[in-house]
Order: sequence, then C-alpha cells, then structure tokens
Amino acid sequence: MSEQANQPERTFWLHVPLESVRGDWLKPPPDGCLTVLGHRCRLFARPLHNPGPDMTGPPMVVRQYLLFDPLPETEALKLLDDLKARMPVLGYTEQIWYRIPGPWTSRNEAHGVYNGPTPSFILSQFEPKPIWLDIHSSSHRFAADLLETKLPACPAVEDERIRTAIDLANASRQDSLPRSIFLSHLTILDSLATRRDRPKNICNWLDEKIADANKLKESGLASALGNLKRESHGTAIKNLIQRAGEAMGESGAQIETRQNLAVKLYAVRSGLSHSGTQTLDPQNVGDACMLARFVIDAAIKCPGVLENNSERE
Repeated sequence: MSEQANQPERTFWLHVPLESVRGDWLKPPPDGCLTVLGHRCRLFARPLHNPGPDMTGPPMVVRQYLLFDPLPETEALKLLDDLKARMPVLGYTEQIWYRIPGPWTSRNEAHGVYNGPTPSFILSQFEPKPIWLDIHSSSHRFAADLLETKLPACPAVEDERIRTAIDLANASRQDSLPRSIFLSHLTILDSLATRRDRPKNICNWLDEKIADANKLKESGLASALGNLKRESHGTAIKNLIQRAGEAMGESGAQIETRQNLAVKLYAVRSGLSHSGTQTLDPQNVGDACMLARFVIDAAIKCPGVLENNSERE
C-alpha cells in the first residue's frame, strides 16, 4: 500500500456565499452558530461601509456567508451539492431570494485569502480570509428558523424540469411589470406540460396525408399535419393540471375549475401576444402565479405528475 493511501484525507473549511436581494438578510443566533444539514457552521456578514437602511447598491449581491467547520473534501463537496439542490426550493417555498452563486467553486491550498462571492474550499490549516466589495443591506429573517428548520424540510429536487420551473418562479419575484410576471408563470406551465401522441390509427392516417402533401411539394402542409400527430397544447395543459390536482388530493370539480382557469389565462395571453388589444387585469396575474405555483408544488411532492404517458388506444 502506498504512503499516500495511508495518509488521512485532508480537511477544508467550506465557504458558502449567500446571494440575496436588497432587504433580505438572515438574522443570526446570538453566537452566530448554526447546524445546517447536520453540519456545524457560523453565519457571517461581509464588512459593510456606511451600513444603513438606505438600500443602495446592486439589487442582488452576496451579503452574508456560511463558514462550515473543517470537513473531509469528499464530505464537503457532497454538502455543497446538497445545499445547491435545496436552496432554490427554500427560496421558492418561502417566497424569498437566497441562492448560492455558481457554477464556479474555488480551492485554496496555499493561503487563507480567497474570493468571498464564490463557494470556496480553504485548507483547514489556514485561517479563512475572504475578500469583499462594498455593499449595503438591512435585516429581516431569522437564520436558525430558515436554515436549521426549513431548509432540511425542503426536498432536494433533482429533476431539471422542476428545477427550471422553480428558477423561473424565483426569478419572477424580481420583476416589477405585471405583464412580465404573467407571461413568466404561463411559461412555467408551458415548460411542464408534455404533449403526448394521438392514437395510433390517427397517426397512421396523418402519415398518409403527409405523404400526399410531400408528393404535392407542400412542405408547410406536411409540417402542419405532422404537428397534429400530438395532442394540442391546451389538452396537454389540462392533463397536467388534472395530474397535479389528483396528486394534491383535489376533487373532480376543483380540478375542472383549475382547467377552466387555465383556458381563460391562455386566451388572455393570446390576446396580449397577437392582437395587442388585450387588457391585463391584476386578477389575471394573481391567477397565473397561483396556478403555476400549484403545479410546481404538486411536482415537488410527486415528480410523476410531469409524465404524460397514459395509455392511449
């Protein structure tokens, strides 16, 4: 056995920056210590110049960071991956903005100085010394409640479709235009709704018509006929809502109400996108947010609701 194999695994401080919007701030416990996902760490604030409630500076910036006690490298890497998988879910469920910047991670094995806005591994024999830029902020949230209690309760979502939908929902919180917020949430529904193939006999009939169109050199008609081989987008949305409602234990009447709401919202979007004469009511924005959130909640609880694979005759 080699000498290197006999050596104990090196340990590293794990530095995890927390990016937030202006006003979001974690109030630490009196001693600053937390136990996050089973690992002890301290919550620090980066140095501020002229701190105060003026809320100046960039809208999203790293204002605080977690410094985990030294861990073996493999364990620290696993912890960082787990934090990155759960943090967007925490931001979504609590309707706040906290995230770990990425995708870069730095390693420092020569000294303790490192780049504060980047997740970093610092060899445990050195004293961690992050380098920062000037920012301003104010205080709002309790770190122990958010990171010790609520973060572990959030599932680590791995499905990229759900993670993308959560990212869109989180990002929409930074929008100020009702139209942008409305369209973002309908885009979330679009991204989660999968169109399934029509029955085989219909697809075979369409294939015959596509062949006829190709003989006539009508490529546009052939393409349009090809699109008909899959169910309509509206049907896919309705099916998605039905699966979500069933996963959340809703009645048939409740599901139908949500499906009718989706039809109404997509008619509004069509008016906004095509005629340009549609007026966007504030209720439309709230309904779109509610419906998208309902589907995301169902997908987090039961990822199978995204699978549109029911048997067709």
